[in-house]
Amino acid sequence: DIGWEPDRIPVNADFASRHCSASTSSNMCCVMLDGDPPMLKIVETCDPACFVNLEYLVIALQVRLRTGREPVFSLDPPDTSVGNIQSNMQAKRFEPDWLSGTSVGEVLFQADYHLKELSMGEFEQPVVGMRSAIAIDVEDKWGKNWRARAWFVVKKAVVQVTRDNILVADLEMGVEAREMALGPDGKMQDKGFSSPDHPLVKYGKALTEYFDLIAERKSVIYQLREMTKASIIAKYIVEHNVQIPNSWMSALAKPTPTRLVIPKLGKERTYHAIHVRDGTIVPGDNGNCLRTHGFGIYGGVDLNLDAFDMSTAERLDTSCAAPAPVDLNSLSLKELQQLIIDMGGKLVPGHGKSELMAALTELSASRNDFWKSISGKEPSPYSPEVQHLFREIFNPNLSDRRDESNLFVPPRTTPSYLKRLEALVRKEQTLRQKRKDRFQKPNFLLSESVPLFPTAWDSRFILLSGRHPGRVPGMAPQGLPLRPHATTGLAAERTLSNGSKIFDKVTEDGARFRVYRSGKLEARTIQESADDQEAILAVFSFDIPKPPSVQTIQRSSYDDKIIKAGEFVTLYGVPDAEVFEDGPWPTYCSYVILETAKSVIVTEMLADGVVTWEENPDNIGHRDYHGRCLRSEDCRATGKRLSELLSFALDQDTSHQQRNGNDASFSDRKRYAQSMYSYAI
Repeated sequence: DIGWEPDRIPVNADFASRHCSASTSSNMCCVMLDGDPPMLKIVETCDPACFVNLEYLVIALQVRLRTGREPVFSLDPPDTSVGNIQSNMQAKRFEPDWLSGTSVGEVLFQADYHLKELSMGEFEQPVVGMRSAIAIDVEDKWGKNWRARAWFVVKKAVVQVTRDNILVADLEMGVEAREMALGPDGKMQDKGFSSPDHPLVKYGKALTEYFDLIAERKSVIYQLREMTKASIIAKYIVEHNVQIPNSWMSALAKPTPTRLVIPKLGKERTYHAIHVRDGTIVPGDNGNCLRTHGFGIYGGVDLNLDAFDMSTAERLDTSCAAPAPVDLNSLSLKELQQLIIDMGGKLVPGHGKSELMAALTELSASRNDFWKSISGKEPSPYSPEVQHLFREIFNPNLSDRRDESNLFVPPRTTPSYLKRLEALVRKEQTLRQKRKDRFQKPNFLLSESVPLFPTAWDSRFILLSGRHPGRVPGMAPQGLPLRPHATTGLAAERTLSNGSKIFDKVTEDGARFRVYRSGKLEARTIQESADDQEAILAVFSFDIPKPPSVQTIQRSSYDDKIIKAGEFVTLYGVPDAEVFEDGPWPTYCSYVILETAKSVIVTEMLADGVVTWEENPDNIGHRDYHGRCLRSEDCRATGKRLSELLSFALDQDTSHQQRNGNDASFSDRKRYAQSMYSYAI
C-alpha cells in the first residue's frame, strides 16, 4: 500500500520478548556492550539519543553480515531503456531483494515515495515557506521538460559509546538530486553535470538544510532516520566483532507480500494561453493555445555508509541506561516532598505519605506524557523555552507524529541538536513575520508575494492583455489606491461583523489570513492557530471616483448591437457615500451590465439620482466578484443598439431629476435597473 501508517512501526517490547530473550515493558530500548569480549544486551533507556529500534537493528545486522553493506532501495522505471521511460509504471528495487515486505523495506519504500510526493507538490510542505520542485520550476520559469532523481544520503555518521557502554549513533542526513538524460546506449542515466539552478537540485538542497526539522515532523522520515541509525550501529558491531545473541539471527519476521511494480508518480502541467482579438478567440503565435510541460522524478535510498570510518568510537561522559525504579514506600515523608518539588509539582499542606505517593505517581505519568509536558500547563522535565520550541516543531498542521501514539520517541535534548532545531524554527518565524508584514501593505499583490505565501494561493491565471490579476479578489477596485484608515477601533470591528469576507486562506502551518470589506473600509486579519483569537492587522479605506454621468456621453459612436444584458445586485455600497464609525452603512445597489461584441457597459442610478454610464470599467471584476446576477438574457434577437439604450438612460435621468431632484431611494435605483434591463431585452 502507498502511504505511511504508524502501525507499521515495529514495537520494541514485542520484538524483545519474542526474539531476544529480553523482558521490557518500555518501547524505549537501547543496546549495551556487555562483558569481555563484549556481547550485545538490550536495556531500557530514558534518553531519546540512545534509543534504537530493535527490529531495524536486527535486519540491518543480517544485511551487513550477508552482503557486507547496508540496505539499499531505488524506485526506477521498469527498465531504463528509451522505450520504457514513458511507462506509467515504476519498479521497486531492494538490495538484498529479500528486504521486500520487511519493516526495513517498507520504511525505505514509503520514505522514498513520500519524498517524490513532496517534490511534486502532492502534499503540503512540512516546513513553512518551503516550495516543491514543481513550484520552483514554475516560479523560475525553467520552461522545459525534465527528468531527474533524488535520493536520501548520509552526510555524517559517527558511533559513540557512553560511560555505561551504550551504543549511540550520531548522524546527519540529506537529499541529493541529479538531472537524467538518455545515454549513448539509449538508456536513462545521470548527467555528468547538474545545474545548481535545476528545480529538483534546489529542492534537494532545501530538504538537506531542514532535514532534522522534517524528520521530527514527518513520521516516515523519522523512521528512515531511525533505520539509518540502526544501520550505522550494525556496521560498527560487525566491524568490531561484537558477539550477537544467536536468537537475533533467526528473528527476521516473515516478509509481508508486496507489489514490486507500482504506478509512476509523474506530473504533466499544461498551460493554456487564450488570445482574444475583436471579441474572438484566436490561436497564438505557435498556432495553438496549449503548451505542455512534463516532469519525472526517480530515486531511492543509498546511505553509502562505507564512506565513513568507524574503526573507533567517540566516548561520551554520560549514562543512558534507565535508572532503577524508586521504591516510594522506602522514602520518608520529607524525601517524598522533596521528590515532588524536584519533579516540578506542588505540595499540598496536610498531605500524608499515601497522598504524596499518589501525587508522585500522577506527576510521573504527566511528565512521561510528552504532549502534556510541552503544553505549558502541566509539570514538565523541559524548560519553558524548550517547551515552546517543541510546540513549534510539532505544529499539528505540519507534523503527523502525534499519530504514533505510544510509539512516539521525543527529540533528543543534547544542546547541539536543540540549537540546530532552534535555528531552523527561527527561520520559519522570520518568514511568518514577513508574511504578516506583506499582507498588511496597502498594495498587497498575491502574485508578487510568491514565494512568501503557499503555492496553492496562486491561481496562476494570467491576463495577456497586461492587466494584473494578482490583487486579492475583493480588494479596492483596480486603480484605486488604498490608504491606512485613521482608526482600527470601532470601524474595524464593524467591518468584521457587518462586512463580507472576501478573502479567506490558510497557510501550511494553520495561520488563517482574511480580508473583510464593508463600504469603503477594508480590514485584514490573521488567526495564527485554531486556538488563537482573530487579530486585526490593518484597516484601509479608499475613495471610489464617481462614474461619468449619462449626460456627458456622446451618442454618435454607439452603433454596436447589444448581445447580452444582465441585472445585478450587490452589497458593494453606495459609491459616493462616506462611511463613518457610527454609520451610515452601505446598502444594496442595483445595476445593469450590457455587452456588445467590443465592449461592456455598466449603468446604474446613484443615491443623488444621477444615472451613470461606464464603458469597460476597470472595476468590472470587482463588481462581478461581489455582485449577484438576478437575471440575464441574450439580446441578439432584439437588434437594439447602444445608442438606443443610451437614449433610454438619458430619458430616465431627466425624468427622475424633474420628479425627485438630487435624491434617489433604493427603490428608485432598483426600478431604474429593472426598467433598463426590460428595455434591453
